Amino acid sequence: MAGVLIAATAGPFTLQYVNIQKDMGFRRDIGASARPKSFLATSPINRLYGRATAPNLIPEGELFPGAVAFLLAAIGIVLEIRPKKKRDASRPKNMGRIWFRVGSWVISVITLGIVAVIVLILFGGGFEWRLGSLGKIRAHNPMNPLILLAVFLIAGVLWRKVWGVRRRPFSLIFPRPSIYLAFLILSFAFTFGASGPYVILHKYLPGFNGIRVPARFHVVVMFSLAVFAARGMAFLGQRVKRGKIAFASAIALLILAEYFSCPLPLRAVPAREQMPSVYRWLASFPPESFAIAEVPFPDADYKIGPMECPRVFFSSFHFQKLLNGYSGFFPPLYDELKLRWTQFPALENVADLKTLGIRYMIFHSELCDPKILRSVFDYFEARTTEFRFFGNFDDDYVYEILGTKMITARPGGGVIGQDRIPLSGADWKATASVNAEKASLAIDGQILTRWDSGGRQEKGQTFVLDLGRISLLSGLGLRLGSSTQDYPRAYRVELSKDGIGWSLAASSERTVLSILAFLEPKKLSLEIEFRPQEARFVRIVNEGETEILFWSIHELDVFAPAPRMTASSAIE
Repeated sequence: MAGVLIAATAGPFTLQYVNIQKDMGFRRDIGASARPKSFLATSPINRLYGRATAPNLIPEGELFPGAVAFLLAAIGIVLEIRPKKKRDASRPKNMGRIWFRVGSWVISVITLGIVAVIVLILFGGGFEWRLGSLGKIRAHNPMNPLILLAVFLIAGVLWRKVWGVRRRPFSLIFPRPSIYLAFLILSFAFTFGASGPYVILHKYLPGFNGIRVPARFHVVVMFSLAVFAARGMAFLGQRVKRGKIAFASAIALLILAEYFSCPLPLRAVPAREQMPSVYRWLASFPPESFAIAEVPFPDADYKIGPMECPRVFFSSFHFQKLLNGYSGFFPPLYDELKLRWTQFPALENVADLKTLGIRYMIFHSELCDPKILRSVFDYFEARTTEFRFFGNFDDDYVYEILGTKMITARPGGGVIGQDRIPLSGADWKATASVNAEKASLAIDGQILTRWDSGGRQEKGQTFVLDLGRISLLSGLGLRLGSSTQDYPRAYRVELSKDGIGWSLAASSERTVLSILAFLEPKKLSLEIEFRPQEARFVRIVNEGETEILFWSIHELDVFAPAPRMTASSAIE
């Protein structure tokens, strides 16, 4: 029943996360994690502890459970783990009972682990776990884990028969207090993120690589503490002879006093009549009539929230499609637009908006560089067949892009053209001038792994591929995977038959990918075409530089020209 309720309530939201992960490669690195001092920190607005615990405060680290709740839970935990006076006749006695429980736990935990491995094989394609210097556990076929699962299920049955326990014939049973204690211990360990066992969940279990703040496992910590606190409260209440209601009320008031936090930080937002006039104008159209873009884009990460959050708020008033946005996850398209509006000429960025099907551009003049704004307006005035000045609303200027249509579907098709075929890389070898030990990750057939420059991309960095034999080549594809901005800002491709003499095959002084390509980021690839020629060695030379971005290759595709089809071969 719990599973049904969870699926009914959380399922629709989970489905959207799954779709975003499927389409956009949505994942997060392990973010804000707890520290030991986090459990002695409260919100700054906590009236009782806020000032005293301020030195322990870190972002997302306000995890103090409260002294009263903690003490009550401690009493409950002691009551659960201490030896019971009454003995269950169906359980072994004394030391035998201890060994029976230890063995049952070991069998149960291993059994659950095997089930988790089977799930990963069926839905994730495989399971790999490196055990430091001891080696690596690999499982890609479910048959062996299934056999092992059957062995441990039988072992659980036999284990109970050995100790004479006839109830509950399977090993997968845990007393309920033990379940809550396991939840408490595990969730507490998971709050530490990269410094704890959460890394296993993040790497191997689907969905956990989308959680931004592992410290929020503290919610499960508090639920578990609540169970034991209730047990502790019941224990104390049984020992109060008179005034049970007064005692319970006093405990409740103490807890309330500990959690009391005020004043809540609030920010005033404009009501309908107070909204900027440009948004009231947009609201005069039927919802989702067209797509708009608000300029400028933030040129620094700390500006994203202050600039984009109000725009998203106002979009809930006018309900037109909005290119801008703010969330815990930024689609690669947004990141690329933000980068281009910082580094590219404004007129090229306007062309991107037109390509994306934007109808109206709203220029917030108080946020724009006046010189850039003037050059854009002059450009529009010289191209009245493409752009029309719609009007200004106070400091907000609206231009209409004529002849655009909203994009209602993502561009289809793959990255491989019909005039070329990919070559097999079974015997390829790769090396690089930087981070050479990871060069093979660019040709391992796994899009989740990558070679990268190990630092910001710099001019002169090289990546060399040995095909093992001379082949006829016509192009390359540098697949970007999740590193959607780590393509070389300029490049040179050179070919060689012997690795000594090199000839130039292709070059670019500035790399600009089609903005539409970022609508399908999982297929994003830097495509490099050149005239067909024979070569064994391929050398890619980075000619660009950036301040922060790496140069990454998740997978390197090498293409050969497709054989031409003649009339006779078509008939055959």
